[in-house]
Amino acid sequence: MARFWGFAALILVEFLMFATPNIAMAHKMDSALSTINVSENGAVEITHRIFAHDIEHQFELSNIGMDYFETAAGQQQIETYLRQAFVFNDGQNQPIALSFVGAQIEGDLLYVYFEGQIAQNREFMIDSNILNLFSATQTNFVNLHFGEITKSIVFSGGQGETRISLGQ
Repeated sequence: MARFWGFAALILVEFLMFATPNIAMAHKMDSALSTINVSENGAVEITHRIFAHDIEHQFELSNIGMDYFETAAGQQQIETYLRQAFVFNDGQNQPIALSFVGAQIEGDLLYVYFEGQIAQNREFMIDSNILNLFSATQTNFVNLHFGEITKSIVFSGGQGETRISLGQ
């Protein structure tokens, strides 16, 4: 029986040796997701989903904590940052007016919301540099939805704006 427990302990130790680094690295996906929904009447809703821990380090807030982003100062800082790091322009590369709706922490994610209105634009210039200065391996995903059409773009390393059309 002692031999069995010794073997079981050895298996447990080996499991922990291999599993622990994976658990510690579980969040090491340097990415952000931005979803842009465009309705038939031209209403635009943008949701950015960012790992709160990463944005906390971007702003050097480790001694303050993630709840900072739900304060008035935190809301202002994340709005200003995303207006600089994320580009959503029309096909002539003119900025589309967006209103900041707010930000909220949900688990380990920060959700940030913007909304606006477009005319008949169905062509856009988009760029996502969210957290590019924080991590050289940052990859940002943008999904653009219009009715039954969904287009996806992947940004990494400050590649610049991408033109995308929601052609019928």
